[in-house]
Amino acid sequence: MGNLKNWLMIIEYDGARYCGWQTQPNGPSIEAELVGALKVMLREPVKITGAGRTDAGVHARGQAANFRTEVDLEPDRLRWQLNAVLPKDIVVRRIHGVPDDFDARRSASSRTYSYAFLNRPYPSAFLSRHSWWVSRPLAIDEMQAGAAALIGSHDFSGFTVAKEGPMTRNVKSIEITEADSGGLVVIRITANAFLHHMVRLIVGTLIEVGVGKLPASAVGEILVAADVRRAGPRAPAKGLTLERVEYEGFRAHLEP
Repeated sequence: MGNLKNWLMIIEYDGARYCGWQTQPNGPSIEAELVGALKVMLREPVKITGAGRTDAGVHARGQAANFRTEVDLEPDRLRWQLNAVLPKDIVVRRIHGVPDDFDARRSASSRTYSYAFLNRPYPSAFLSRHSWWVSRPLAIDEMQAGAAALIGSHDFSGFTVAKEGPMTRNVKSIEITEADSGGLVVIRITANAFLHHMVRLIVGTLIEVGVGKLPASAVGEILVAADVRRAGPRAPAKGLTLERVEYEGFRAHLEP
């Protein structure tokens, strides 16, 4: 045993069968699985703090979480041990030592989410767990024009179900790209932080623009009106993935 040390984990998971990141009484969670595995390996209770509290069905490629322990651990060995006991749909990619005052949630400078949807006349047997099938043709250029209104620091009350707390977020970029020739399209959004269901409501609204139900100008109008009732439908959770969390001075350590 030694001094209390702070450790950062980078985790990926398929969220399809979980009730979300946060431990809940009504089903399995990512947090509970990680806490249980750490308790077995370190032989002591451990509390972890996640950077993003992903909802039920949401996935991650670069979730970040930190924990503290007095156990003198070897990061690569602990990673191997955790991956041996965790469910196969949760994988610890990296473990790094971090300063004592580091907090995976509060210390984050930005987060990037991607949303994948399949835009073609027929669905996919392989992508159905990780994308939303949209069969109607989409005007990607109109979607990009609508998304431009969201860039910058704004009150995002019109794109969240949250009822309390600060509503201002700084959206740094929104990219809409065709991932391949098979109809897979990805919307990637980077912001300092996100409100509850913010990404899914933005995506649902942009899809409405893409199919012609809303003009591109409606996105900015919803933002100004701050009325979520005017936004498009909330996109299904299965297409959403937390891609990465960035920290000042840590980016080089977190790259794949």
